[in-house]
Order: sequence, then C-alpha cells, then structure tokens
Amino acid sequence: MKDDERKRYGRQVVEANSKTLALAERRDVRGLVDLLHSPLETEHISVRFAALHHLGKIGAREAIPDIVPLVDDPDVAMRAGAVVALTRLDARDATSHVVRALDDEHAGVRQRAAEGLATLGRGDPAAVAALVRALDDDNQQVRRVAVAALATLGDATAIPAIEASARRESLWHRRHSRRALRVLRRQVNASR
Repeated sequence: MKDDERKRYGRQVVEANSKTLALAERRDVRGLVDLLHSPLETEHISVRFAALHHLGKIGAREAIPDIVPLVDDPDVAMRAGAVVALTRLDARDATSHVVRALDDEHAGVRQRAAEGLATLGRGDPAAVAALVRALDDDNQQVRRVAVAALATLGDATAIPAIEASARRESLWHRRHSRRALRVLRRQVNASR
C-alpha cells in the first residue's frame, strides 16, 4: 500500500470509528446494529467491532438477536467480540451459542466463551458440561479459564473432572486447579 493510500485509509477508519462512538454516546442502538450488518466502504473490521463493543457496553439488550449470529462470523475478532458482548448483556437466552463457541477453531474465542460461561452458565448443566470438556482443550489458557469458570459456577459435579485435569497439568499450572477445588469444596460444605 502506498503512503497516500495508507493515509486515506487511516482517515476513513478514524472517521468511521468517530461515527461509531457518536452513535454510542447517543445510545443509538439501531444505528450501531446497522453498522454491524452494513458493508463498509473502508472494508475495515474495526468499525464493526467497535459497534459490537459499544452495544455491549451500553447494555443494548434489544440488540441480542443481532449479536447472536456474529458468534459464527468469519472474522475471529467479531466472534470473540460477540461472545464478550453477549456476556456483558447477560444474554442467558443465548448461552447455548456461547457454549458452542467453546468449540471454535481459535483459542481466543474459546477463552472468551469460557469466561462468558462463568457468568451465563449459572444453573445450566450444558454450560458446566461444556466447561468440563474444555478442561481437555489443547490451549493451556483456555483450560485455566475453564477451571476458574467452573469454580465460579460452584457446581460440585465438576470436582472429579477438575481433579483429573489437575493431574495432567504441569506443577506450575496445577495451582489454578487446586484453587478452584478449594473454592468448590468450600461452597459445597457451606451449602450443607
């Protein structure tokens, strides 16, 4: 890309992001949703991502039906952003989509899904089961977040899976599992 093309492209991105911020400041949910779906002249993902971010940040629950399909977007940033937005919006009716994101090809999306299920998965056996499966993920960070999410959910049925996972982890990474087990056992004992 030539310098003048780069500058023009940069100006377009700044202008489009300024528009996104202005829509968020006005709490213009419809305008932000339109940006999610519009083909942008700048062909820059940051505008769509910024719109998605702002929808979650301003608590635009009415945008949940427009955000859910983005969990399957071709762009990894949009998939991860959709999971984060659904979590921020406490979209419990979309939990199954976040569970599905735990199977995404990209570890960053899987990590965001595990983080989101710590909030959205309370009382949902499917979410707990998905997090237990994530204890076998090939990415250590996803496994660590899954352990933390299971501890947050407080479902005692996850204890045997966390114990087994801890035996497979390196000594350094076992500490996350031990901490989660302490939390879960305390919660179990407190509920008796």
